[in-house]
Amino acid sequence: MKTQRPFDFSCVNRVLVVICLMAFNLSLFAQDQLTTKPVSTKAAIQAKSSNRFSQEYNRIVNSYDQDKLTALSEKYRAWENQTKKEAETFAKANGIPLKKFNSDGSFDELQRITSDGKLLYYSLDNVDAAVSTRANFLNSGGGLSLNLDGNGMTAYVWDGGPSRPTHVEFDGAGGTNRVSIYDGVTTLNANSFHAQHVTGTIVASGLDPDAKGMAWQADAQTSDWNNDLSEATTAASGGMLISNHSYGFRASNIDAANAWDMFGQYGTDARDWDNLLYNAPYYLQVASAGNDGKDNSSNQFPLDGEINYDKLSGDKTAKNNLVVANGTDASINSGTGL
Repeated sequence: MKTQRPFDFSCVNRVLVVICLMAFNLSLFAQDQLTTKPVSTKAAIQAKSSNRFSQEYNRIVNSYDQDKLTALSEKYRAWENQTKKEAETFAKANGIPLKKFNSDGSFDELQRITSDGKLLYYSLDNVDAAVSTRANFLNSGGGLSLNLDGNGMTAYVWDGGPSRPTHVEFDGAGGTNRVSIYDGVTTLNANSFHAQHVTGTIVASGLDPDAKGMAWQADAQTSDWNNDLSEATTAASGGMLISNHSYGFRASNIDAANAWDMFGQYGTDARDWDNLLYNAPYYLQVASAGNDGKDNSSNQFPLDGEINYDKLSGDKTAKNNLVVANGTDASINSGTGL
């Protein structure tokens, strides 16, 4: 039997995931402040009757305009399918690959074509950086008496490929069978290692103590990055509270002639995610800022000529999501843990 490799979180943008989880954990406190509106729903999330937060989930779902969210999901799905089909047709006709493979074995995947014929690929945001989060202080026995372990909560992950729900870290002390596939895509690919690491950072039980997740008793539902917006809209209509998105358009893949219309622009991606977040106000999308901090040449037209800035594109420029960059380790006092 093949040995399952342990999670190696050194290659994950852990600042993004941890802040996502801190917001996720602290949302437990916010549930009692919700108001209720009687609205029928076709929920994507079915809160278990035994779940201690089922009433709060239902109050969230019932506060949303379900007809509006359903219409948005259908609109976004049609747009995603059309734009990807157009891009794939163009690429095939011109001998352009639908996937670009990177030196680490991962791949970028074609998503759409711009109005002037430039192709846009999703790329993983993956940084070899470790951070000191002290998120364990939120857990049981963590010193703050908050006892926030993620029990009864569900985190969502969209990434470059599906995760592997059967991994041993998704069972164990945190509970069994806690990770499932949301979008139906189950065939592992070259990006699944990244999805696995991100999901493990959130919910791993800690059979290997170094791999223990920040919300180690929570559940997770994972999807690949195709049709992310429409799928997130459906999930939010059913009560999804938070999702993690560690991918985007790499700066070096954006054609220089198209840079002025991509970097820093409040464009279609940002607007559509904001529209979802506005209509599902208890949902938070957490997105990575990307790996382009040291790329000072891809955007040839930065705001005010400042080459160290103006590097965000796509959904990163939305107004209502949380966009997080990576950082370096903090200096931790061995005596106090602070």
